[in-house]
Amino acid sequence: AKVLQYSDTALATMVRDVPVFATILAVSQIYENQAIEQITLGKNEVIGHFQRPSALNGRDNVYGLYIQGGSMSPRFEHGESAFVERDKPARIGDEVVIYMRRPEADDEGTSSVMIKRLVRLTADYIELQQFTPAVTFKVERSRVLRIDRVIPWAELLA
Repeated sequence: AKVLQYSDTALATMVRDVPVFATILAVSQIYENQAIEQITLGKNEVIGHFQRPSALNGRDNVYGLYIQGGSMSPRFEHGESAFVERDKPARIGDEVVIYMRRPEADDEGTSSVMIKRLVRLTADYIELQQFTPAVTFKVERSRVLRIDRVIPWAELLA
């Protein structure tokens, strides 16, 4: 797992206010005959707060989560933390959090999500990649509610 190292001065100025949402490993979904790991994210269940790196000061469109499962290993390991941003277009090659539309419209507090690498975006589908097992697959755009971008560590430290 990646561990950020800050000086004592930097730590003293960082506010612990980035909400961390609850995540649990969910049943894998089948896409193109492949089992794809998903998690359930509790949008209304804040389980803690991360310290805000200075690169995120003044931004209210960020949240944190803990990676569940091993489908993105070695890029992300189980239990590793990540900062995620809403409302910024993802680029090809970005790691993303894909919010899936759920048939259970009565359950507004949770979302089925996937953390994957974005390979391609078209009007009809998005193509995603996971690493363990290595699979590239497509998801119909009509099944995608939202795409959030995982903020790379290098960007947080810049």
